[in-house]
Amino acid sequence: MRVTLNGQRGEKTNRVAPVADRLRRVLALEWFPINAHLMRRAAAQTLASSTFASSTATLGQGSITIELGSWATDANSGVTSFTSKSGATPVTINIGPGQDQLTQVRDQINAAGAGVTAAIVTDATGSRLTLTSRNTGETNAFRVTVNDADGNSGDATGLSQLA
Repeated sequence: MRVTLNGQRGEKTNRVAPVADRLRRVLALEWFPINAHLMRRAAAQTLASSTFASSTATLGQGSITIELGSWATDANSGVTSFTSKSGATPVTINIGPGQDQLTQVRDQINAAGAGVTAAIVTDATGSRLTLTSRNTGETNAFRVTVNDADGNSGDATGLSQLA
């Protein structure tokens, strides 16, 4: 069998097989981690709340602030920090009386244009509010903070359950 390579004709030899095997190894070992790294960077951030009895559970009143940016963890100290996205403005959603059921909070977050999509996931254990970045990429992660009307924004009751 004759093959043509760069305009030169010649005989096919077994010298092609080792080159092809080396190329397959290079592609598999050296390119795959790069592709996996890029795929990981392209994922949208998703957060899920604690479980509620139902999608109509009452959370409480106050405000929720959603801010776009990026998360980083210091390799030496293990400390995680958040950096706000340049040009992005935090969005605050006020949750008042009669607006504090899980479904209503979801709807208010979606209407606010905060760069996230809110959904309710219900399974055998109950209902959870999930938030997912609308856009992928490192600077489209988000942070959720609350100002809970019960006066304690760091406990596990009221809107604090979402932060």
